[in-house]
This record gives sequence, C-alpha cells and structure tokens, in this order.
Amino acid sequence: MGIIADCSRDLLSSFNRNKQNLQDIFVENISFEFLYTMIGLSDGSQGIALNYNYADPSGTSGTKFMGCDCESVLKKNAFGLTELSAKVATMSALSQRFFNKREMGKIDVDFQKDKFMLDSIVRDNETVSIVGWGGLLDAAGMSNARKVNVVELQYNRLTCKRFDGACEKLGRVFNKQISCFGTDKMGVLLESDVICITASALCNNTMEDILSYCSNAREVIVHGPSGSIFPSAFFNSGVTGVLTYLVNVDLFSLSKKTPDIAREPNKYLEGVYLKKSKNFKMVEG
Repeated sequence: MGIIADCSRDLLSSFNRNKQNLQDIFVENISFEFLYTMIGLSDGSQGIALNYNYADPSGTSGTKFMGCDCESVLKKNAFGLTELSAKVATMSALSQRFFNKREMGKIDVDFQKDKFMLDSIVRDNETVSIVGWGGLLDAAGMSNARKVNVVELQYNRLTCKRFDGACEKLGRVFNKQISCFGTDKMGVLLESDVICITASALCNNTMEDILSYCSNAREVIVHGPSGSIFPSAFFNSGVTGVLTYLVNVDLFSLSKKTPDIAREPNKYLEGVYLKKSKNFKMVEG
C-alpha cells in the first residue's frame, strides 16, 4: 500500500476509534486555482494540497484539474475521491481534527507548534539533501552541514544551467558546496545523513519512490502544506518528522480577500512539527 492508501486506512481507524461517522461527510467546496487545491467539507473542515496543473492554457483554471470538473467532485463522499491533488487535500481536511497533543499522543507522536529548527537536527559536517527546490534549502545552507544536495524534478537539459547557477550563488552565500541533480540521480540520497522531502511529492505520486532511497539517512523530514495528513503513514514508511501546517482558517473566505493564500499558504497557516517517538505504534481500529 502507498502513503495515501495507508493514510485512508489510518483515518478510518481513527474515526472509528472516536465513534465518528466518516460516511456522512461530503465535499461542499473546492478550488483548483493557483498553486494549491483547496477542499471544504460538509463538517466545516478544510484542507489543502499542491495542484500541479494550476496553469491551464484553456483559460479554465479554477474549474478543472487533470480532467476533473469541480462540479463532479462537489457532494461526493469525502472518502471516495480519486483525483490525486483533491484526494490529498481531502485527507488534509479529514486529518485536521487529529492535529493536537491528545490525539497525536494516542499514537506516541510528539506534537509541537512552531518549534522546528533544522540547525538543531543537522550535526557538524553532515550531508543534507533537499528533495524539491526551495522549501528548507536556505535552512540547510545555514546549518552545520558540510554539503547540501538538491534533487529537483524539473532539473533537466534545458534548465540545468539555471539551477546550477543558483546553487553556485547560494554556495558562496553560505560558504559550502551546494549541488543540484535531476531525479535520475536519486542515488545521492543514499549518501545523505538528513533528507528533507517536499510533501508535494504526494501530489505527483513520487513519494514512495523517493522514500526508497532514504534508508541510510539518520533523519527523514517531510515538509510543506501538502503534508498535513494523518502522519502515521509517513512514520510507517521511514519518515522521522513531519513539518506542516494547521488549516485553522477559512481558506475560501480568505482567498477572496487575499488571493496570495493559494500561492503561499504557509504565510497564513500555523506551523506544526510532528516527531516520531521511540514508542510510536501503528493505529489500531
């Protein structure tokens, strides 16, 4: 099973454990605009996930995604979605009720608000790899790492000079070696002590492949808004920490006043860090 399927299973178990009826929750609102898919459910919960198809040349951006019409999604049972970005955003919405110390404590996951510093995790002279340009790249540069690798899906023959130039510039700023690679060079992850993976890898179906190269790392951290799903599926797959956000604002009301929320939601959401404990255990139904 993959991360999303495992998350579905664990969510269902958690709903059953709390005697909550998942089958009565439906999708009431959806937006595929800009960089993120936003989902609103009938119980008032909302979720968010990266939308890889946001630049629709037909001019229908905001109404379609990967052939999925908004109208075809609305009123669907929240557990029956198949479109990937919409599914991850729905998992995010369903997961929000469990993002607190009490619920995370039931599976021995340490729940912290805004208390994550990459520099406190990276040890002197370690190698850090960032999967997905941006994100924690600056934090890795400022850490005690000896070397920083970046693995980027869009690094190819046409874009390599741009990425390599940016790495060279950052290397001068932080006084360390920073190199960029395409996904055909995933083997660099096997030589890494700390690996930081963008949670958007869930939305393009690459997360499991990336994690298969992380077995040698001391710490594996998933980060970003798309990672705000029930975390046990990550921890069962070798992840040690999830840096993500609580969706504790009305995304749809806020987007009318501040369209920027669909480009950089982290500016408006509350950060949380979920840490796998030594006593972490699988969710039981």
